[in-house]
Amino acid sequence: MKPSVWLLLGFGAMAHAGDFDKLLERAESGDPGAQLEAAEKYAAGDGVAKDSAKAVEWLEAAANQGIAEAQTKLGAMYLGGRGVPRDAKTAAKWYKMAAEKGDPSARIQLARMFLAGAGGMTDPAEAWMWAKLAADKGDHVARRVLASLQPKMNAVTLADGEARVRAFEAREMTETTEPGVPAVAPAVPEVEPVPEPTAEPQD
Repeated sequence: MKPSVWLLLGFGAMAHAGDFDKLLERAESGDPGAQLEAAEKYAAGDGVAKDSAKAVEWLEAAANQGIAEAQTKLGAMYLGGRGVPRDAKTAAKWYKMAAEKGDPSARIQLARMFLAGAGGMTDPAEAWMWAKLAADKGDHVARRVLASLQPKMNAVTLADGEARVRAFEAREMTETTEPGVPAVAPAVPEVEPVPEPTAEPQD
């Protein structure tokens, strides 16, 4: 390889390292988007040495700021034992936080965990609820999970699961309505038109 090519490759690597350093600065300053991106780069070994523990550290920082994607990915790290000891209950905790924000991947994972009894959490009705909530938003994977769940449900657990879906959706609707603002705007009463004033007759 020509020396000029080596120089170009070296400069490219330096620029890449500089970009990552800037990303870390933003992450360390508390930017949750940068924290999530840094975690993904450490997890994949993209522009930096692969380090699952560092990935978990930055995922946790972003997850604690309420970023649903970070919470889902952190749940996966705990469930798979990557960068942290395997812990199904902690995985479920993070998945649930993301699932309650509407993250479909977290809802599907929770459904699978409750169905399989991961961490001693066997609950087919809860599994049905999370899979149904994701499926109702059009998620095709969730629909397949529901299809595999249905033969394992009896009438009682299915009714329980559907009741939980309705209760969750009602709570979600209540939480998204601003305090003091009715969900349905009140009807505006009709006002009689005011007649145009007529000129007084001239004498």
